[in-house]
Amino acid sequence: MNILQINASDNPVGGAARVMLDLTEILEKKGHECFGLALDISNEDERQCLVSELDEKWGRLDILINNVG
Repeated sequence: MNILQINASDNPVGGAARVMLDLTEILEKKGHECFGLALDISNEDERQCLVSELDEKWGRLDILINNVG
């Protein structure tokens, strides 16, 4: 199962984004394949980067968690 969590934040390594990155690390250490990315979803370039990374990594997405704030 492919899981992606996106966190929108003014500080991409603070708050919810930091929790998301920590959770990604924990899941990977337990043998789960996951991917976390903090980005501004309203930015076209960042959305295109997301799509490219997902296509390269998995080719599909099973679950998307879009966390704003």
